[in-house]
Amino acid sequence: MRDIRLVRANKIVKRVDLYSLLIDGNGEDVRLESNDIIFIPVVGPLVTVKGDVRRPGIYELAGGERVVDAIALAGGVRSSAYLGSVELYRYTDNKKRVLLTLDLSDSSKTARNNLALRDGDEITIRSVSKLTEQVVFLYGEIKYPGEYQYKPGMRVTDLVSKDILLPHAYLKRAFLTRTFKDNSKKVYPLDLRRILQYSPDGLVGEGAVSGEQVVPFDPQDEDTTVLTRNIELRPWDRLDVFSYDRMKEKLTINIEGEVRMPGRYDYAEDMTLSDLVYLAGGPKRSAYLLHAEIARMDVDTMRVSRVFRVDLRRALSKPHSRFDPVLEPSDAVFIREIPNYQDHKKVWVGGEVLFPGTYVLDSDSESLKEVIARAGGFTRDAFLPGAVLMRKGIAKDLEERDVLSVISSLQRVYRDSSGVIDKRVLPIEVNSDRMNRIIIDLPKIMSGDDDSDVVLQDGDRFYVPRKPSGISVIGAVASSGTIMFKEGKKARYYIDKAGGFTRRSSKGDTRIIKPNGMVVKKRVMSHRVELGDVIVVPEKVEKDRNWLKVFQTSMSIIASALTTVYVVTKL
Repeated sequence: MRDIRLVRANKIVKRVDLYSLLIDGNGEDVRLESNDIIFIPVVGPLVTVKGDVRRPGIYELAGGERVVDAIALAGGVRSSAYLGSVELYRYTDNKKRVLLTLDLSDSSKTARNNLALRDGDEITIRSVSKLTEQVVFLYGEIKYPGEYQYKPGMRVTDLVSKDILLPHAYLKRAFLTRTFKDNSKKVYPLDLRRILQYSPDGLVGEGAVSGEQVVPFDPQDEDTTVLTRNIELRPWDRLDVFSYDRMKEKLTINIEGEVRMPGRYDYAEDMTLSDLVYLAGGPKRSAYLLHAEIARMDVDTMRVSRVFRVDLRRALSKPHSRFDPVLEPSDAVFIREIPNYQDHKKVWVGGEVLFPGTYVLDSDSESLKEVIARAGGFTRDAFLPGAVLMRKGIAKDLEERDVLSVISSLQRVYRDSSGVIDKRVLPIEVNSDRMNRIIIDLPKIMSGDDDSDVVLQDGDRFYVPRKPSGISVIGAVASSGTIMFKEGKKARYYIDKAGGFTRRSSKGDTRIIKPNGMVVKKRVMSHRVELGDVIVVPEKVEKDRNWLKVFQTSMSIIASALTTVYVVTKL
């Protein structure tokens, strides 16, 4: 583009530099004639100009240009350009890339550093530092946070005033961060509340004063515990005003016992006992209202200094009176339960009964059979052998009697495929639902066997399933599934219907699991199967088997057996 040629009659009649037209807008128009040739040669030497220039790009050299000429081709530098350290990357004759730093900040230095350009040169113009001079900063609970112009003699009240503070600004502690010449910083706490205690004009203090006084601040001499003077600011000072919630210590108060939502609550000034009780959802029916206990802490020793009783009934009936004491931060309120209080004990009955739902126990000795009668008895589709009775507290009782520790100890050893003993805790999950199940014989109970009946407890859940359609056969058989039930048939019949044993079947370990959770393991093949039974055929244990999986299954059976033994013993 720097040497476009017009050829006429095999002679160059004109050379055109398009940069004059494209960059400067100057161009000499040339009239073309028939058979003229316009020849555009291969691009010549190139130079790259980038950085803080107006038109960064790659430019072609016509010959003889210097660094300043290339910058001019790029439109010149911007006002933010820093010419004191212009970077020139260049390829030397031995094909190495070098960096030359040029100072073009004034005419005398430019004359020395205005080097002639070569093909492949790359010029980078840096920008001046974006750090603003003569500025101070104000952040936090401010309507207009940010940078502000610094003026000589400027003071704290020139930067911040009551008009620009947000409502929740905490004035007792603001923080001034000062940056020194060595770039070190120091933080000074300010008491803005006292600094801003001026008349409405914000300048002259109340009382007789003759004039405004500028107070210089020397950090070497100042006691910086808390500054209360309207000190002078310096460039780059930063003032942070925090919110009340951030700076103020969060005070709490605690309530325990017979309220609906016991726990820790935020303390409010002039909070009374009745306020806290209602904040915690109010007292339960079981709450003993004749007195509540308040434990008060000594703020110096943080120990209970005194415990006093309050008539809670009078405090709730006459709130904010002399009977309703004002609480203090860190108080602990205790509301006791009525002695020998007993709430309604409830059980849930579901499934195939006429009236499923929740029932309140008439007495502490009401039995399962009696509650079933209150539920209207069973439907025609009820499957009594499969009935399930669940109880919440069994798992906890097992733990207290160390049954769970026995199960855990049984999980620690298993053999790997090579027969080596490996001690580790196996990831066997004890099923909480199974642990909570009480095995019952409902047909016996309903036939009048009082010894089999169970006294119900609060929270018990009783469920009667629908009558199943057949017998389930699972495990190492040819085709696992459900086989239609036939009265009087034995386990062999149902296994044959499921395709029979396979080569991997462990026939001797076949089990029958009864609907109530009982397991039959002796003379299984000749055992008469009943409706709802599940026949389980395990696989043979081989040396290359996954012993971990086998042991997990065994541990689950052991856990169930231990639980069953415990429950039967407890009942």
